[in-house]
Amino acid sequence: MGSRQIVQEWQMYRNLLKECHVHKKTLWLDIRGNHDNFNVLNLESKENYYRNYSIQGVSHPRSYLHQISKGGDKYSFIGVDACLEPGPRRPFNFVGMLTK
Repeated sequence: MGSRQIVQEWQMYRNLLKECHVHKKTLWLDIRGNHDNFNVLNLESKENYYRNYSIQGVSHPRSYLHQISKGGDKYSFIGVDACLEPGPRRPFNFVGMLTK
């Protein structure tokens, strides 16, 4: 019994976004969470499915800020990644940490 990511779920996620042309219709801001970090030794790991299959993973491997200006107003979207590095297994995978 353990925690793991399922690559087929990530492939389905990527394929769904592509088939629906999400990136042409809207700004899609995804961020990884603790379950997306199971057994990820480092950001370059082949098990880092967030990097390999998400929209923002290549450009923003961790936390990021995205700003939009519209009608003189500025809107900020902050994706916060509090995942530990390396990505632990159960029971420690439910602990997050933010550095300065």
